[in-house]
Amino acid sequence: MKKILLTGAGGYIGSILSKNLKNFSVFNLDKQKNLFMNNNLNIMNLNSKNLKKDIIKFNPNIVVHLAGQSTIDFVNQKNKYYKNNVLATKYLIQTLKQCNSLERIIFSSTASVYSPQKKNLNENSKIFLGNNYAITKFNSENLLREFSKKYKKKIIIFRFFNVCGADIKNNLGELHNPETHLIPIVVNKICNKKEIIVYGNKHKTPDGSCIRDYIHVRDIVNAIKKSVNYKFKKKFNIFNLGTGKGFSVLQIIEVASKLLKNKPKIKFSKARFGDVAKLVCSSKKIYKSLKWKPINSNILRIIKDEIAWQKYLRTKKIKKKYIY
Repeated sequence: MKKILLTGAGGYIGSILSKNLKNFSVFNLDKQKNLFMNNNLNIMNLNSKNLKKDIIKFNPNIVVHLAGQSTIDFVNQKNKYYKNNVLATKYLIQTLKQCNSLERIIFSSTASVYSPQKKNLNENSKIFLGNNYAITKFNSENLLREFSKKYKKKIIIFRFFNVCGADIKNNLGELHNPETHLIPIVVNKICNKKEIIVYGNKHKTPDGSCIRDYIHVRDIVNAIKKSVNYKFKKKFNIFNLGTGKGFSVLQIIEVASKLLKNKPKIKFSKARFGDVAKLVCSSKKIYKSLKWKPINSNILRIIKDEIAWQKYLRTKKIKKKYIY
């Protein structure tokens, strides 16, 4: 049985991936608890001596590195991003050098590293590091690139677009506190009959609001699972994970309004720092290589799953803060 070290296992994507990793021995690691994972999570500092010993003893074949700072609204907090993204990746690599069974590392990066453009972004699109989140993720990619060259290990970089939705079967979904992602915020605001603030209505898009590529978390999990055993020809691989379709903020609000049968009041405010008009991906490369498709990422299903997830949280009397 192959062994997987999963960092960020208590997070949104990590908890769902962990639940869906069957037929593997999994070492779940995170710096904070998850209400729905009970005792299946190792809570330790990534730079602790005890953790290094535990990882070396576990001796993983595969590492899925999802841990990191990703809250785009805090992009001005340079030190926090550098510590949680670059330094954490560096410490992990140093530890993995002592794991003789290591075959590959799968790393979660971001579409934020790309320069925005009208056409769908592919893996060779121009890089533009417009915020600290993008800078630290790209720096982490380069650390892994060097590690791959020197130690001949397979590296798979997934550049995620906007991950959303929930794993309703396993009662798992976004539990950020505070919540900063658009779809959970929109659903929460409409359910509670509150005003929705839209940041920016003068972007160069058809309705003036930002356009993003929304991908269901189950499709992310499926891509990672496919990459665990896939026989890649190259040692270092980069893939976009998105749908190739974009939806604006106002379109998301419209879909959610129809599903919840409630039209909210909308207030426009100035664009946030770091926001770009459009980020939509081309997923041709990953389809060609892994035969992967985003089969769960219909926008109606994404929002329906988020509605169901928030309903489930209410039944458990779990409340979270929303930044907007």
